[in-house]
Amino acid sequence: MKKCGDTRTTYDELENIQKVPGAKIRRFTVIIEQKDAPENYLEISAENVPYDAPRLLEALDVIRSGAFAGTEVNVELQYKTMLFLTGRDFKTWVDRTRRDMNAVTQDGDIRQ
Repeated sequence: MKKCGDTRTTYDELENIQKVPGAKIRRFTVIIEQKDAPENYLEISAENVPYDAPRLLEALDVIRSGAFAGTEVNVELQYKTMLFLTGRDFKTWVDRTRRDMNAVTQDGDIRQ
């Protein structure tokens, strides 16, 4: 499982994913919490629906500007599954995120 524990890491991860054509995440959870009142939070989860990063970023922006307008928030992303169209796309993602190919299965399984 890949965990992005803060807003910057979450957005960096989603921006890296969106740079790989056709890449999607599945089995993910995003938590948006108000910084000064962490009991005020919203959680988004998807299990079997593949979601692309640009659409998820759009959804986060809508939620942040609506439900959390005028407040500072922390955005956390956790995901278990990435889907790639080709092996080359997977390698591009590994290179962009500077992951060690030998250790990439520590975050999750690789299936072809």
